Amino acid sequence: MAKEVSTITTGVTLPQTLEEYKALNQAERDNLTGQGGGQIGNMLPQLRINYDSDVEVEGGETVDVPKGQWKITTRDANDNLVTAYSKKAIIRIFMKRYRWAAWNATDAKYELISSLFSNWGDSVVDNLGHEFAGGKFKKGVPAINPKFDPIGGSTPLKCQQVVYCLVTLDDAKDMNGDKVVITDVPASYIAKGSAFVPISDLMEEFSDKGRDSGNWAVSMTLKREKNGSVTYFVPIPVVEGEHLYTDEEYTTLTKFGETVNFENLEVLAKYRKVIENKVVDTAAGGIIDGSDLSNDFDDELPEEMQVA
Repeated sequence: MAKEVSTITTGVTLPQTLEEYKALNQAERDNLTGQGGGQIGNMLPQLRINYDSDVEVEGGETVDVPKGQWKITTRDANDNLVTAYSKKAIIRIFMKRYRWAAWNATDAKYELISSLFSNWGDSVVDNLGHEFAGGKFKKGVPAINPKFDPIGGSTPLKCQQVVYCLVTLDDAKDMNGDKVVITDVPASYIAKGSAFVPISDLMEEFSDKGRDSGNWAVSMTLKREKNGSVTYFVPIPVVEGEHLYTDEEYTTLTKFGETVNFENLEVLAKYRKVIENKVVDTAAGGIIDGSDLSNDFDDELPEEMQVA
């Protein structure tokens, strides 16, 4: 029987000032930013890889757009929405969280979405009433409902990394080819599928070197790959120059923390509504074995990229 949630890690508590943040040791900073060890902020623009070759505009006409480039939709200086495209994105990662999600392709929406979490031992809930440690979600949920099996399920459960960052697009243009200035836009980026490992490796590199990820600019180009008839694009992150937090940027970090809190409270409310009406068995017998999670993300990747 699912317990009432009192131990769920629903949010982020950050020091009040940049100076207090600097006084933390590296392990404490890693835990806050998500270097150790996830619907994103409703008001945040989202950095994406563009898989469309054209878009429909007013009047029903279509305009060609650059497939296989980065894109972001945000507001320009005149407060008009604009979608910008670029071959290279430059990001500074202020925060990263994990989450579990299952996309229903028929309905074109997430059928299952979990709370955001930073460590595999964190207690995690979802909108359907499940509760497990973050590292046991992948086996625990399909044990209750096989449709979420990551391999053979009709709505496979996948792990994502949600990255909160400042985004700059190099030589960005809109759909008409006109130049657009995109500089240090607060945004989110969902690293999933073939993007999962490059971002994981990048964050591990920061931790191994004792660096705060937000203090470093990372350029990301896209490499075209094919798996049979499927073409996809893999981010290639390269660490560039150091950019230390300013007081204004630390305020942005706190805003990202507020976004995580808001998202988790929304999921928690849906979780509680479900368990008020039915009992959810989170034990799952001997299905959850606590084994190493190093291969748990392979099902996100093309076959040739999977770990043997």
